[in-house]
Amino acid sequence: MNIAATMDNWRISDEDAETWLSEIEATAQDTGAFFRISADHAAIFHEGYGAAATSLLITFESMDQACHRPHRLPIGLDLCTADDPSRLVIVAKGRTWFRDAALTTFFTSLHDDQFFSDFERHVFYGAAMGGYGAACYSRYAPDSVVITTEPVATLAPLKAPWEKRFPDQRRRDFNTTDSYAPECAATAASCIILHRDSRAEDVMHASLFNSACQHRLPLRFLRQSAEEHLEGSGALEHIISAALMVCPGDEDLILLKRRIELESLRALRLRRTYEPYLRYLFARLNRDDRAGLLRRLYRHGESVDSVKEFFQRKRQKSEHRE
Repeated sequence: MNIAATMDNWRISDEDAETWLSEIEATAQDTGAFFRISADHAAIFHEGYGAAATSLLITFESMDQACHRPHRLPIGLDLCTADDPSRLVIVAKGRTWFRDAALTTFFTSLHDDQFFSDFERHVFYGAAMGGYGAACYSRYAPDSVVITTEPVATLAPLKAPWEKRFPDQRRRDFNTTDSYAPECAATAASCIILHRDSRAEDVMHASLFNSACQHRLPLRFLRQSAEEHLEGSGALEHIISAALMVCPGDEDLILLKRRIELESLRALRLRRTYEPYLRYLFARLNRDDRAGLLRRLYRHGESVDSVKEFFQRKRQKSEHRE
């Protein structure tokens, strides 16, 4: 899936954006606060409930994509609703890459007012452009956990000359000290980078995240974007929920990093029952004529209710050909 094309397909008009912001503002007033940071950025704060309120989930998202999600809610307000942690959702209108002086001032004010000190745990999340924003702004809450899917490290031509997908955005200033995502996220206790291994640009951006706290998890056999795949399989919510449960002050940072990595790997096993993943895995193995692996997939698929009949038919057809 082409990230740039997807962002274009989901782009909404200024009128639709204002309508959506008004809806979100009305909702936010009941449970927290709403901030119009600039013409291109807004923030929604949701105050959590009970013990989970001491954890803060900060997400960076596209307004265009949020409008096309179920219930027209950004993913930051749609995940982990059972535990109900506190949330700070930053939304951008268009391809801003969260490069906005007003947004930087907003986070500086939060830091200076010790807003982040009110919470025991901080988890930053974003995908693609949002992953870039999450990594860059995580510097305001050192020792946080950063979870990104298909993050872009930078669009600076000298650091990423191979990145050709966003030519109109490369004129933005990506050469300041706070614009190189891997460096900003190096202050995190743990930074998980989930990316497709089938797209060269995603692999190359991920390879730039190479600090000691950063761990890359390549994802194979994806037809969807990494975020769609992980959310659909339930793995994304599991990873974020696990991150919200740990506290950097409770254990050695090296052990904490390893714990987050193991929870992420465990969450990825949820894909074993995710129908789109299993169907695409079958298509790839069948195309490559991997008979031995196909037999193993048939046995597994027939144990998964959602694809049981599909794999029974495929196995019978294969046996008939033999």
